[in-house]
Amino acid sequence: MLKKLFFVFAALLIIVFSLLVFRYFYLKGMLGFGFQSSPRPSLSLSPSPFPSPVDSSLPLFTPSIGPSLSPTPAQKGKLVTVDVDDTAAGMYVINVASGTKVTFTINVVNFNVLHGGLDLRSEKISTGNVLPGSSKTVEFIFDKNLIFTPFYFDTNTAAPYTIKFNLI
Repeated sequence: MLKKLFFVFAALLIIVFSLLVFRYFYLKGMLGFGFQSSPRPSLSLSPSPFPSPVDSSLPLFTPSIGPSLSPTPAQKGKLVTVDVDDTAAGMYVINVASGTKVTFTINVVNFNVLHGGLDLRSEKISTGNVLPGSSKTVEFIFDKNLIFTPFYFDTNTAAPYTIKFNLI
């Protein structure tokens, strides 16, 4: 009887451990399925079988050889996407240079979200409630360290983790 109980306990431990490992790799996006953006269009290098028509009534543009205005430098940016649930995030620390435009997307996964969604808040920004299975994107110019704390929507209590943006 004791041997049988031991084997059942060992089997349960193996199952729980394998689920935790699966969840870790799933949140990191290492499994190749799950949270993927829209399908990528295929790139074809072969020419189109039908040429596109040209409207001959439109004037042709001829570039001038004179001096031109120098374009303003493009603002550097950083795209950050993090999968979150009630107890963990796919990334906890993000290093960003000062003056960088950050596009921060929060994906709240469909599982392990029991509180009706999450609201990620920092001293400057709040995402508002993000429902399970949905995402929200916020943009900001990074100038100092930020710590986002997720709050459970239905109880307004903090989750047990934070996401930090560090100045480099």
